[in-house]
Amino acid sequence: MLERYFYTTAAPVPLDPPLVINAGQFTDNSGAPVTSIMDVTPSGYSRLYINGIVQEAAIYSVTSTALTISSPGDLLQAGTPVLLEVLRFDAAVLP
Repeated sequence: MLERYFYTTAAPVPLDPPLVINAGQFTDNSGAPVTSIMDVTPSGYSRLYINGIVQEAAIYSVTSTALTISSPGDLLQAGTPVLLEVLRFDAAVLP
């Protein structure tokens, strides 16, 4: 299962202190508001794209309620797109 979450900064945002984007600030693939972020399980992973460029895992963390981005010294300009992808593999036993 793959879920994508979209957010765009409204103003310049320094990443020190960390930027916390609450689940309710995201929209999904259809543009609908999001109420929670799918859990990242041991059999899945997340990817963060800022301005279309994949980011290293060390600068962000994800919970079901928020995405936190911390990159001291960096600044996101107004209008910067932030895309979070969460992929989860679900195993099923077939007869």
